[in-house]
Amino acid sequence: MGRDQRKAVRRRVDCRASVAANERAERQDCLVRDLSDSGARIVIDPAIELPPQFLLLLSRNVSRRCRLIWRKEREAGVQFRKIDAKLAE
Repeated sequence: MGRDQRKAVRRRVDCRASVAANERAERQDCLVRDLSDSGARIVIDPAIELPPQFLLLLSRNVSRRCRLIWRKEREAGVQFRKIDAKLAE
């Protein structure tokens, strides 16, 4: 009991990022608390509503399509849906 069931190892990163419903939608700031090959834990203002699927923008040119797995107050767990995608400039 209490054993981590994740298939991918999590790494603590504490980096700034943003979320958006799609490539053209308004971006909302968040913090990526930890990261793995299959998902992440983010910290985001509880007033910001996250859709079931959205983009996590990790840097200017790298985003990940995500599926919301869980949310509790300021934190959310997301599962990555696709390999890194280059954003259109």
